[in-house]
Amino acid sequence: MTDAGGDLQLHLEALCQRYSTEMPVRVEHLRGLWGAVRANPANDADFKEFHRIAHNLAGSGATFGFSALSNSAITLDTFLQPILETHTAPTNDQCDHIESLLKQIEQAMSQRDDSPTLTHRPVKRDTGDDGGTLIFLVDDDVEQAQSMATEIAHFGYSVKTFGDLFALDDAVNEQRPAAIVMDMIFREGRLAGAETVAQLRRQAGGEIPVVFTSVRTDFEARLNAVQAGADAYFTKPIEIGELVDRLALLTGRTSPEPYRVLVIEDDPTMADYYRSVLEQAGMTSETLSNPMKVMERIVEFSPDLIMTDLYMPGCSGFDLARVIRQQNAYAALPIVFLSSERREDRQLSAMSLGGAAFLTKPVGTEQLVASVTSRAERSRTLRSLMMRDGFTGLLNHSHIKEQLAIEVDRARRTGTYLAFAMLDIDHFKSVNDTFGHPTGDRVLKSLAQMLTRRLRKTDVVGRYGGEEFAIILANTTGERAHAIIDDIRARFSRVRHRHEEDVFTVTFSGGVAEFPRFTTDESLSNTADAALYEAKNGGRDRMVLAGARKTPENGA
Repeated sequence: MTDAGGDLQLHLEALCQRYSTEMPVRVEHLRGLWGAVRANPANDADFKEFHRIAHNLAGSGATFGFSALSNSAITLDTFLQPILETHTAPTNDQCDHIESLLKQIEQAMSQRDDSPTLTHRPVKRDTGDDGGTLIFLVDDDVEQAQSMATEIAHFGYSVKTFGDLFALDDAVNEQRPAAIVMDMIFREGRLAGAETVAQLRRQAGGEIPVVFTSVRTDFEARLNAVQAGADAYFTKPIEIGELVDRLALLTGRTSPEPYRVLVIEDDPTMADYYRSVLEQAGMTSETLSNPMKVMERIVEFSPDLIMTDLYMPGCSGFDLARVIRQQNAYAALPIVFLSSERREDRQLSAMSLGGAAFLTKPVGTEQLVASVTSRAERSRTLRSLMMRDGFTGLLNHSHIKEQLAIEVDRARRTGTYLAFAMLDIDHFKSVNDTFGHPTGDRVLKSLAQMLTRRLRKTDVVGRYGGEEFAIILANTTGERAHAIIDDIRARFSRVRHRHEEDVFTVTFSGGVAEFPRFTTDESLSNTADAALYEAKNGGRDRMVLAGARKTPENGA
């Protein structure tokens, strides 16, 4: 098994070595710029570039183990700033002082600290043989256990069943599951399940989420389950949708994807460092050295947060923030400023542009990760409240349409396929009329769960309205999308829903349209909707691919 934390620590050490190799070149460049300023003090461009390089050294030195260099550069940076603001050439006395500070930087190059260490280790969850989140299901009723395992597996989990408690004990020692679904009653006793779980948790050296299932509804059974560390308790017969909902919460399957951070930094070594730290902490990050391309990258990457330096060639962090804030879609996108700027008025100016935080370089890994995580989480929560259907957690109608327009533009630029699907639960009004709206709501949630579990993380799922759902599958042909969703259709039709003593199944119909056969988001939506109604009119419980040759095999 690869040690991701160890690999990243080695990468950080390689970055430190790279910085150590590049540093003399940077300082020599700084010296050359100073020579140009002394030769022509009126050349404002050379003086600004001299300050920018000094500013970069102030922020980067300590990051890679050169604290003395960083401190000397901070002193130079601080001295240069008021001179630059006067827009005048430095006086002879100021030049003499700058010269002495520059010599201090050159002397500090040989003073190196211990290599910094990455402290955040990524979390890894166990998966089953098929790559799904691994669930152990323990029930001595073999037939019932297998039936439940099959239904749970429809939702994208990998399930291993056990008919006795001794086999479970050995299995946990060999492979740690993401959760255990445990019956309460075994031949060893009416509370044997709870007793076994309590013992397992003592031996496991950490908690494993446990869901108890039982025909027992009495207080004693529930109390023993709680005392054993139960996370949930379901009485049989079990509504599979409710069980899957709880497993999703306990195993983190409904937690958001890794936070997405766009790092805008003109120093490639620093950019690589920030990316490494964030990725080790479980985030997804991209770097951008040219701030002039920020809007294009925001659209493509869809970050939860932007980190940017203040002083970059061509576009300052101040100007960058103003450009981003001009567009309503990104008015609330968090911007974290990173700079060795220590003047309070400049920091406040940056924050007044809607900055979420101002981190003064050098920034420790703990501070960086904590600051980014808290602000990205807040950003995603607020955005989710605006974008998502409160009942299913899927994108709402307006935002799935907005996302389709974005994905069509992306597919057009990259020359890739894109599929859009519309689904509708068959005879849903009859479900509500027969079993009541609470049961109908559970059916909706079950389909939302299955779509979320069975599709890729890159696929976008939305609730289009009522019992209608919409799916965007990037880099996917219509034929492939049809096959994927048709498999989900077949699985969903086998899920047993319950209402009191009644057990029933539900189906859905759907239509798929493909870009570039249909070239706009509007034509994709209209065509998929027409294909959906073709499926309805053709007998329901089927998928139709728009423009496909009608055959019995594809159900059109």
